[in-house]
Amino acid sequence: PYPQRLGSPFLSIMTNSPRQAAFRTQAIATFKSAIPLFATIGVKVIGAGSALMLAILIGRYLGAEDAGIYYTMLSIVLLMSFLGTAGLQQVTMREVATSQGASHEIRAIIRRILIVASVPTSVVVFVMLTVGRELAPLWFNQPKLEAYLPWCALAVVATVLFNLFAEALRGYRRVISYSIIMFVAVNAFALWMLIPSYEGWLKIVAAPLEQAVLAYMLACAAT
Repeated sequence: PYPQRLGSPFLSIMTNSPRQAAFRTQAIATFKSAIPLFATIGVKVIGAGSALMLAILIGRYLGAEDAGIYYTMLSIVLLMSFLGTAGLQQVTMREVATSQGASHEIRAIIRRILIVASVPTSVVVFVMLTVGRELAPLWFNQPKLEAYLPWCALAVVATVLFNLFAEALRGYRRVISYSIIMFVAVNAFALWMLIPSYEGWLKIVAAPLEQAVLAYMLACAAT
């Protein structure tokens, strides 16, 4: 009421005062900086939901025994891909983050990282295809694992690749893209390929377990 009696010049001064302009600028900057945070949280929620849907689908589609074999193979892939990266995820993120941001420099960094990572990954794949095929039935008491280890080895290579590329995106401050690759992409691709299995388009392989393993391997490669 009182400012209204003073007329519009007073109101315009209050509206456009330096303090309010600074407040608006700070509020806009805070909102823009919070967008990636909320987007990342949303992506993680979507990733958790897709992982839950995939777990339910695997359990209902494969049954208890084959689902146990599937998750055993998934654990082997995750463990071997961790050994295959040999700690290069943090190196990739640090090197990309400290670069000048030039595309040719980032490509050179990623190329060097991939060359280095190819050595431990090749060793891991060789062990899986030779010693692992002999030891897996003894360790896990599942003779079926021997037939699927070559597919697991291919999934290890794909997992190492998308982990390193994801860390490069994180170092390049592409947090949303990093979150999509790490938390959503594999589960979403696997669901996209497994759900139509009820209709039969993955019937190039006969057994449901083979369909699930093939879907995961292709999902890793697509990611």
